Amino acid sequence: MACLFGHKWNGCKCSKCGKTRNTGHSFENVLGKCLKKCSICGEDLQVAHSYVSLSGVCELQCQVCGQINELPHEVAGSACSKCGKSINDLINEYETGIAATPLNQPNACLHDCIKNIACRYKGIGDPSKLVYLCESYAKTMVAAMEDYWAFLSMMEKGQVWVVGIEKKIMASKFVSIRMPYPISRPLFESGPGQGGSGSFFTMGDRMYDVFKKKYDLYKKSPILFFEDGNTDDLIEAIAERKKEAVYDIVYNHAFSWVNQTMIT
Repeated sequence: MACLFGHKWNGCKCSKCGKTRNTGHSFENVLGKCLKKCSICGEDLQVAHSYVSLSGVCELQCQVCGQINELPHEVAGSACSKCGKSINDLINEYETGIAATPLNQPNACLHDCIKNIACRYKGIGDPSKLVYLCESYAKTMVAAMEDYWAFLSMMEKGQVWVVGIEKKIMASKFVSIRMPYPISRPLFESGPGQGGSGSFFTMGDRMYDVFKKKYDLYKKSPILFFEDGNTDDLIEAIAERKKEAVYDIVYNHAFSWVNQTMIT
């Protein structure tokens, strides 16, 4: 009730009721981190790393936070021309890295692990060693889709009142939080960020916000799909709620990407 007749904004925060908004931040650099923090509300803003090459190793290091970014090895003859490691040492390093990768990671983490390993040891390691990581990755996609299907079932049972365009907006937003845009958009006529300004769109937005807060959707990690290739078969399997088909498509697509990356 304190701001019934309007907020009193101090940048991004109302000095009367404490409500925050996404404009008016006052970001300041955080020492030793690639991060800025708002001095008013405390919101964090990630900043791009500032990488420099390290001598004698296939790595880059951020000058600000110290984060290491591994680079692909460049094999010439029997060793890497950049770091000097022998082929045998690189193969052992490749297999040890795979074995040390946790399987119980979120989808996006497994996606990045597979991608980084395949690119770093391109032309060196045996792609088949990544099979079980691709299997775990496919399982995380199925788990995310089960979450999505439960959301649709809830709407269909009438536990969330939606009709027509509101349903499309809510479903589209839900999927866009978890899935990459190229896959989520064809599932619905109204893609992420495609909303209008009429009362139906406004109602759909408000109802979605209530649902989002109740189920903490933004706390769920995103799911990533390997970019290359046609996603029509995956879109169809998701729309028809075919669990085994989703697993097979995602696994085959992931390992195909790995195989193609590592042997070319």
